[in-house]
Amino acid sequence: MINPSPAKGDFIFIGLAKKFPNVNFMYFSKNNKQYQLENIIYGGWISDRSSLFSKIDLLIVPSQWPEPFGRVSVEAIRSGLPVIVSGSGGLTETVDKLFVIEKYDCIDEWVNKVEWAFNNTDILENTWSKSLEVSEQFVTEQHEKSLLEIFHS
Repeated sequence: MINPSPAKGDFIFIGLAKKFPNVNFMYFSKNNKQYQLENIIYGGWISDRSSLFSKIDLLIVPSQWPEPFGRVSVEAIRSGLPVIVSGSGGLTETVDKLFVIEKYDCIDEWVNKVEWAFNNTDILENTWSKSLEVSEQFVTEQHEKSLLEIFHS
């Protein structure tokens, strides 16, 4: 989890760490050691997201407020990571619908989707490529080109 807070869904993150005690969860923030669970690894603050993404297998973005856009999810997907996001705000535009949690305040929904991801890595890889296609529209150069086309029309 990056920069946890209630608005970012830290209670979902903690709930998942408790439900999966044999899985390591990474926590990246300036405020280390906020949660005392053995399977939470504190990474401190990392400004280089590519180094962050190289340390994890699955990114969860359990935001509880309507994020205007899901830049971190696009960056993770472009780095080869599968991403599961809450159905809140602009996050839903950045991934295949299979990776969206509609009842995003319900821990059981997150548990079910994470279990599914652990048990279906072949499907996960296949559907990740769909998310990669979705993310193509948000690559900086393509995004700038699209905005310029709108501006000049």
